[in-house]
Amino acid sequence: MQTTIVTLAGKEYQLRPLSIRRSREVRNKMIGPLGAAVRTIREIPGTNLSDFAAISGLLESIQYILADSLDLCLGVIYDFSPEIAQDREAIEDKACDEEALMVFLEVVKMLYPFGNLIKSLNGLTQRETSTRSV
Repeated sequence: MQTTIVTLAGKEYQLRPLSIRRSREVRNKMIGPLGAAVRTIREIPGTNLSDFAAISGLLESIQYILADSLDLCLGVIYDFSPEIAQDREAIEDKACDEEALMVFLEVVKMLYPFGNLIKSLNGLTQRETSTRSV
């Protein structure tokens, strides 16, 4: 199992892959908040730009999504790593948003390890050969 070392608020933490069950639990906690964001984005093309009430509602939804996005990321990090969750107060006092987002990306890579699968499949693909017709 591959571990990844991340830094938050000047302290290093080791991220280790979770069991299938724990990964599923953490991913399922993300569904609700991400679903709201996806629904809002899906509404954008159908919004009547001359209907100010519709535009206002859409902007309000986007505002809440953006305002809550970092808290959503932190929640996923804390759910993924009890070690990091123990230092929550220090992290939220000392870490910057960019640092938290970088850790979130590493957590997502572990929750959805398809990047490694793609690399493995590339080794299985047949190399293209040139052909000539005579």
